[in-house]
Amino acid sequence: MGTWNYSIELKLDISSVERLMQEYHKDSAYQTAFSFSLKPDGDTKYNAVFMSIVDNFLPANYLFFDFLSISPQNVVPMRSNGVEFVFPNNSRVDFMSFMFNIWEEKLGYVYSHFGAFLIAPSMYYKARRRLVRKYYKRVGQ
Repeated sequence: MGTWNYSIELKLDISSVERLMQEYHKDSAYQTAFSFSLKPDGDTKYNAVFMSIVDNFLPANYLFFDFLSISPQNVVPMRSNGVEFVFPNNSRVDFMSFMFNIWEEKLGYVYSHFGAFLIAPSMYYKARRRLVRKYYKRVGQ
């Protein structure tokens, strides 16, 4: 995993894998926000690693919360940046706050050493009009 990436590893049963992959392939926002890989862990369990880039941190985690809510598995063990935890969290805000807390140091490193994608408020609408067709995806519909 490179400096620009962050990841979330899940332990899933086969029914969750099937359901989540079906949803992943139906929604282009999921496909844009994060990629994934699967590794078998026994006969009926899988380790799924979802990866995104730092510049997508906020929208990717927003979508990831929705994505995990689809899982038929009641408890999803997860690991991200060396911290183990269990989904579901009670709210999207709790999940996003938790993710920010465990990745805050790396985000700060990337922003301070490589810069952050920022648009001046006075240039926002002009830049957005140019970029919206190619890069913007509607989420949470």
